[in-house]
Amino acid sequence: MENTLLCVLLLLSILIYCGHCDEDDVQPRATLRISPQGLLYSVDTVTLQCDIPDYTDWTYYWYINNQPGYSTHGKTITISLPDQAGQYQCLGTRTDRPQKSQLSKALSIQLTALPTASVSISPQGLLYSGETVSMQCDISMYTDWTYSWYIGNNLDSSTPGKTITTLSNRAGQYRCVGVRTSRPQWSQFSVFLPIRVTDYQPSTTLTSDKEDVFTGDRVTLSCTVESPGWKFYWYRHRLDFTPVTTTSGYSYTLSWVSVSDGGQYWCRAGRGDPVYYTQYSDPVQIHVTGKPKAVLRISPQWLNPGDSVALNCKVDKTSTGWRFSWYRTVPYRAGIPSLSDKSYSLQPLSDNGTSEDSYTLIPAGPTPTGGYVCRGGRGDPVYYTHYSEPQFLWSGDLQPSVFLRISPNTTQHFTSMSL
Repeated sequence: MENTLLCVLLLLSILIYCGHCDEDDVQPRATLRISPQGLLYSVDTVTLQCDIPDYTDWTYYWYINNQPGYSTHGKTITISLPDQAGQYQCLGTRTDRPQKSQLSKALSIQLTALPTASVSISPQGLLYSGETVSMQCDISMYTDWTYSWYIGNNLDSSTPGKTITTLSNRAGQYRCVGVRTSRPQWSQFSVFLPIRVTDYQPSTTLTSDKEDVFTGDRVTLSCTVESPGWKFYWYRHRLDFTPVTTTSGYSYTLSWVSVSDGGQYWCRAGRGDPVYYTQYSDPVQIHVTGKPKAVLRISPQWLNPGDSVALNCKVDKTSTGWRFSWYRTVPYRAGIPSLSDKSYSLQPLSDNGTSEDSYTLIPAGPTPTGGYVCRGGRGDPVYYTHYSEPQFLWSGDLQPSVFLRISPNTTQHFTSMSL
């Protein structure tokens, strides 16, 4: 009996308490869901669904950026991006109790930029009539794109693919866009890339870095053209379809030239596939002659005390650009520079060559009598002439005669005596 009475009192307490509860404490809460989930792009269509537990006869109210929007009888709405992006909430109302749900938590719809398409072109720079041009559509994200090309605002259905090849005669404004089956389904359009064409065939100019070339020397030919992206073709003696060599750079160096390397040279440039060629350059004549030799003059050759000496070096062939080095001859020693017949070794008078063809020797201390030679060098790496023939410097200062004195001055000496 006591237990039954306690149960009745407890039930009454619960009913009294609930009678004082706020209505919000028993309102069902609305929950907002979005489809698709994940990153959202400006071309997407998005579905929002307002779920309220219990009961089914709700009218749904939608709030956009904290402002009342519109009502629907269905629990879903469809919005298009980017125009309808923002912060969304929903709640439900009904005629019976509970007459409304709690407001859902806010759901923010934010946009992610579409992958960017860009167009690169090869060759770059000035284009020529009849030249083949390749354009490539590059998209920064994902790999499974189908590419579409536009000339102006018109779809060019004849040029699908990531890379297209066309004649430069189809001038115009080109751009591309990518499409794929998964999200994001579109890329952004690339900016317009204009193709502009000139009617004339480009020319080349051939130059040589030396006017005079000697056997064993090196010479560099340079072929210039006014736009980038060319390969260079080099010809000797005659113009035909078989070049002496082909280089990716604009220069061609002949190392350790021999007499047989002399003659006329031409160049032209080409690019693309099939190759589009420039005009041939005007020819350059290369004359190759016997390696030059330096000639040394010494003035004065007879040296008096206090005199300075001028060493003058010339190259025996008409040529320019030489730097001169000066040496004093010393008795031959292995491991240091020497003349070709190894009759003398060479002691440099200065560390570096000089562009001046004369060297002033100012004696200090003992008279610097002896032999001297010079040679010229030019280029990088340095090409040297032959050494000059040795020229000798003599002293004009007569020294006392040398004589020998023996002490003790006897004709017979013994092993135990000092001499």
